[in-house]
Amino acid sequence: MVAAHLREDSASHLILGNHDWFLREFLLDRLAADDLRRWIDQYGATGALLSYGIADPAADWTATRRRILGGWPGHRDVLCAARHVLVEEPFCFVHAGLRPQVPLAMQSAEDLMWIKAEFLDYRGAFEHRVVHGHTPTASGLPEVYPNRIALDTHAFKSGHLTAAVFEEGRLSHFLRTAVSADGTVTVEPLAAPA
Repeated sequence: MVAAHLREDSASHLILGNHDWFLREFLLDRLAADDLRRWIDQYGATGALLSYGIADPAADWTATRRRILGGWPGHRDVLCAARHVLVEEPFCFVHAGLRPQVPLAMQSAEDLMWIKAEFLDYRGAFEHRVVHGHTPTASGLPEVYPNRIALDTHAFKSGHLTAAVFEEGRLSHFLRTAVSADGTVTVEPLAAPA
């Protein structure tokens, strides 16, 4: 669904996150053995591969890669076209965050996908207000701070995926999804703080 939308709407962009990085590197056959083990043990390989209908990938990693590339040929291209950062004034969209006091042009891809405490604890201003996920909010709801907007509502545990809606250069509201026991997805609007 995401790949189809990205093909249909050239104004849409995928921001590359740490989990996406593992899948992209796997599909490009560039995951080192230790990274493959980290992906399996800590970063969602089982769930990602189950979404492709693959229950036992370790039996043959090469066959697993071929199966995904054969059945979903555009997925590798979507991941390769993903960005680490997108600026839409006055906002900057990244997966994890920014290293404080480092110009946006000098940020490392690793920080953009992985940074946590140093970014989250920083109270100063960035070049743009940062919109990010990666670290679940304490409230389980989107959280708005003077220098950033945190969207990670722990979807894989809570079942609530959250999005922010921006209109005319400002945060308008949030949308939060929920999946019922029968698989029905509902979307509810959440007000943004004034």
